[in-house]
This record gives sequence, structure tokens and C-alpha cells, in this order.
Amino acid sequence: QLNNESLVLYYMFNNNNYDSSNNNYHAMMHGGKYSNDRFNTLNSSIMLNGVNEYIETPDLDKITNFNKNWTISFWYYHNSTGVNNYLFSGGDGGSYTKQFFLTSYIVRLSNSAGTSSDWQLYITEPNKNMWHMYTATFNTNNGLKIYIDGKYVNHDSVGGYSDYYPNYRKPLLGARNNGYNKIIDTYFKGKFDDFMVLNKTLADYEIIQLYSSGINCQELEGNIDSV
Repeated sequence: QLNNESLVLYYMFNNNNYDSSNNNYHAMMHGGKYSNDRFNTLNSSIMLNGVNEYIETPDLDKITNFNKNWTISFWYYHNSTGVNNYLFSGGDGGSYTKQFFLTSYIVRLSNSAGTSSDWQLYITEPNKNMWHMYTATFNTNNGLKIYIDGKYVNHDSVGGYSDYYPNYRKPLLGARNNGYNKIIDTYFKGKFDDFMVLNKTLADYEIIQLYSSGINCQELEGNIDSV
């Protein structure tokens, strides 16, 4: 189990919605059922139906300062490709508004979407019906980076700073918090496991080590800096 001051929250989804970081930032489940994980262990991931199920996390902008350095990492298994794969959403209010979302093919972190305040990058969508580790990092000096299965994919170093979580947009795993229409939509069909947020930017080698630990079913212990 991860145990470090940098770890903000950690959802293992081992038949519960508890935060294993000891910070007690437990997830709020809106449907879903526990399922086999990437090691075929029973009740060790969460499966969402792509219709009306999602997971609500605490207000991360109050927990950790998203204007500074952070990392979000998780494993996911998706059954479909394209626009419906909203993996994580801090809010999407439409053009020229605050947006933060991670999908399987585009990432946006924006103070004013579609302007110079926009961090945005595209990625090649990973193969469906397979488990993948998705990692997003942000650093005030280097901007936004994305890694798939421990490998660096893309980055954007130009953007603006903002509070990415307006009050009416709760962070969601497995759906889009549509701030423009004030609804939740674009649901994800598949599974999630080992969702974690850190208040530091993991280096490339740390992400490789995290992926290696994740595919070898190693229990992560001690300092995240020495995974």
C-alpha cells in the first residue's frame, strides 16, 4: 500500500470505495459493481455500464492545489472506442470556459477553452478490451504530460493557471460533468482500478516503475519516490 505525504488519495476498489491513502477521501459510488481486476482477482476493480453509472471523488482542488504540481494515475479497461470514453472529468463548460478532462484520446486542462489559456493534447487511443495504465502529470514549469502504460506519449507546455473545479462541477471518474448544461453525461463503459492522485509530479522513471509494479502484481510499499 502506498504510504507517503505526496499521496492524496488512492482507490484500490477491493470490494469497497475506501481511500487507502489514510486521508479518508472516500469515493461516492453512483452505481457500478465490483469485478475482476487485471490479475483476474475477484471484486478488485469497479465496472461501469456506460449508461448511467459513475464515481464521484472529493473536491480535489480543495485537497491539493491544481495550480501547482500533481499526478493522476489509474488503470482502466474499456469496451468501446471514441467520444464516450470520458475517464475523468473535473468539469466541461464548453468553449471559452474552465475545463478539465481526461479521455482516451484527448486531454484538456483549461482556464478558457480554445484560447491561449488552454493546455490540450491528443493521444492515440489504446486498444480496447485490454487493461492500460493512464498517467497525467502537471508541472508549473513544464506543463501537462500524458503517459500510457508507463511510456511518455505527449505534452503541452503552454497554458494558463486557474481553479479547474468550479463549485458546481464535482470531479467524476467514468463520466463527464457537463457544466454547460448542468448535467452528467458521456458515461464510460469498462473498468477502473488503482486510481490515485498525488500532489507532486512523478518523473519519467517513477512512472515506469509504477507501471512495472502494476503489471507484476507487486504490493506498493513505502515512499512513492522509490516505487
